[in-house]
Amino acid sequence: MPTPQPHAHKAEIASRAWDEARAMTGTAPVHIRGACGELTAAALKAYGALSAGTGQHVPFTGLGLGADGMRGLAVFLTVYATEREEQERQLVRVHR
Repeated sequence: MPTPQPHAHKAEIASRAWDEARAMTGTAPVHIRGACGELTAAALKAYGALSAGTGQHVPFTGLGLGADGMRGLAVFLTVYATEREEQERQLVRVHR
């Protein structure tokens, strides 16, 4: 079960996820487009770990064209990047 995180940290991740989703869909200002990728990488690592852990492909839904797809992508990035942070914290605790 994920460890509760401070609201401010979750809000920061959500904001960064929104920027990355906008950058990936080409709707972000130019200065944001080149600065993205960290949350996406973390989200994809967590997603891959979940898929590997269950032994089957875990589909992600809600990704489509337009604003709804961008929102879905931002939610995906937020949820899975947050989960990846929790996975990394648990690894640190185990190795202490």
